[in-house]
Amino acid sequence: MIEPAHLKVVTLRADLGQLHVDGSLAPDPHTSVDVDQAMRRSDQLLAEAEAALRGVVATRAPGPRLSNETFIGAASELQDAIRMLSFDTRATIAAPLACDVLDHLEPASTSIGQAAKRIAAGLRDSLTEYDVYEEKDETRDPETSVAEAEQHLARATDLAQQLAAELKAAKAAIDGQVY
Repeated sequence: MIEPAHLKVVTLRADLGQLHVDGSLAPDPHTSVDVDQAMRRSDQLLAEAEAALRGVVATRAPGPRLSNETFIGAASELQDAIRMLSFDTRATIAAPLACDVLDHLEPASTSIGQAAKRIAAGLRDSLTEYDVYEEKDETRDPETSVAEAEQHLARATDLAQQLAAELKAAKAAIDGQVY
């Protein structure tokens, strides 16, 4: 367990081969500490932090696991819902209705970004869980393909977050309108 004292910011200042430490590494802020000793303590604190973080990740409860059919079906339903909204033929959309729709589109956009991150992580994990090979181009390395997909999915995540921010801004711009 990382003690709270280890988490506070420690200010280090080099001074003629010695280190003056403000914080938990020296009892007095004006006490000189050997550089090697300070570096060993710093390395120890980093190792403790890394170990604590590994424990957090390892003990995190897994979320729901969908069947492959349900996973694909959810994406298909999302596509159908967006298509339905984009093909609606109404001539006007009043601000209150637009706000209600934007209330759902903004979090959906954020969720698309989260799904893209999850897909990228799942692709990376699949390389160690399965015997992955390229069927269409045997000269292509699966690791390279996954790395390329991860780059595109990272960009998609950024764009989804940008889309969510723009939808939120659009709603804020018209939120006070009534008819």
